[in-house]
Amino acid sequence: MTVQSTKLEQIIIHGNADILLEYSQQLGRQAAGEDLGRTQIRNIYGMVKKFQAKSNRDYQQLKLLIFKLKYAAAREKSLNTLVDALCEGIILVAENEIYFKNFANFFEAIVAYHYVASEEKKQQAHKHQNQSRNRRR
Repeated sequence: MTVQSTKLEQIIIHGNADILLEYSQQLGRQAAGEDLGRTQIRNIYGMVKKFQAKSNRDYQQLKLLIFKLKYAAAREKSLNTLVDALCEGIILVAENEIYFKNFANFFEAIVAYHYVASEEKKQQAHKHQNQSRNRRR
């Protein structure tokens, strides 16, 4: 069992909020560091939200998301780490409503941390650009 598997079990099966925050921050920041765009992560998140909005959830449909995620990762290498975690999370969900809710919360936290890290990265780049301009003067 990998560290990732252990963390995902703690998050999805046991609802451990501390590990959820820690691991989602790690994945969100890593995805931002790999220049994963907001649109890309939002598209994947949209698939999960669409499933969440259904009143009659067919968990086999959730498992089919794994193929869509793997396809997206094959096209965009910066998605690999995130997709691996999400696919493993989907498998852990099985057909348990509480596990799915924990999974959805985990993914929402990843999206939030990705946004924050992307903004910080943008601000750093802007600051560096301004410093470079000032040195040339």
